[in-house]
Amino acid sequence: MRLFQANDLSEVFALAVETLKESYNPSFLIDLHSYWPDGFLVVEDKMRIQAFIAGVLISRQHARILMLGVKIERRRQNFATLLCLEFLKRCALRGVKMITLEVRTNNEAAISLYRKLGFSKTMKLENYYSDGESAYTMQLWLQ
Repeated sequence: MRLFQANDLSEVFALAVETLKESYNPSFLIDLHSYWPDGFLVVEDKMRIQAFIAGVLISRQHARILMLGVKIERRRQNFATLLCLEFLKRCALRGVKMITLEVRTNNEAAISLYRKLGFSKTMKLENYYSDGESAYTMQLWLQ
């Protein structure tokens, strides 16, 4: 696992498009990186990016996970868990107290992962995604 670098853009962008069902502009990823470089991590294996997480600091005590993507063929290999744990660690080191995220209501695997990490659902957002699908907001309080 390592920090995202500018030359990772094409691979991370392709992975985001493949796994997140949203249409992102590559410049959005660069913007995310500029907001909080320590919150944008990748997992590389065999010289290829297999997974990534991108989050931002909303305030001194609030961080938000905006994207988490794992190659379909590499799922269930703990990449998402490792990325989340490292993200949580980096948040704790910064004094962040609360982490929030949104997740598709039908993404049972992601919801299960976040619950195992201690996140709780806080509300449902109807028609949140561009395809009309709803999302749950989830939050975790760090000690």
